[in-house]
Amino acid sequence: PIIFYCLLMETDYHTKIALIFLSGALISDFFDGQIARYYNQETTWGRILDPIADKILINGIAVILTITRGFPTWLTILIIARDILIILVAVLMGFGKSNTIPQSNIWGKGALIFIILTMISFLIPIKFFLNIRFGLIIGSVILIIISGIIYFINYLKLESKKSSPD
Repeated sequence: PIIFYCLLMETDYHTKIALIFLSGALISDFFDGQIARYYNQETTWGRILDPIADKILINGIAVILTITRGFPTWLTILIIARDILIILVAVLMGFGKSNTIPQSNIWGKGALIFIILTMISFLIPIKFFLNIRFGLIIGSVILIIISGIIYFINYLKLESKKSSPD
């Protein structure tokens, strides 16, 4: 919530605070997953709630940047649509025949990196980011689409394995 509040304030000071908190959130998200896997401390709830928290953060930032900083509305809609698809597929997998919680794939992680860099290009209006913004947007779109398709294909494969007789 503090990130959202700071972004809504639209001042340089608040933008810097938001970037600091966003950096902290991204770093802690990366390391808590690594530590949990290293010490074999992963939990079902952690595998469910961590991605949902990530989606709330990214989607919230996308909406705020669309309202306040000119972030493309269509890109925000694409990000939210893909995340809704992923959540629906995860629910189907969790309660369906496969009874499993899907893991993110390299394409999804790449999409997240491109989305975050695109968002940063709207937060830090330096020439470097302005020059590469279009490429970041295109990269985000390509990776969002690829990761969504792969996620859905993996779901179909898991469901077909579970429904085929052994």
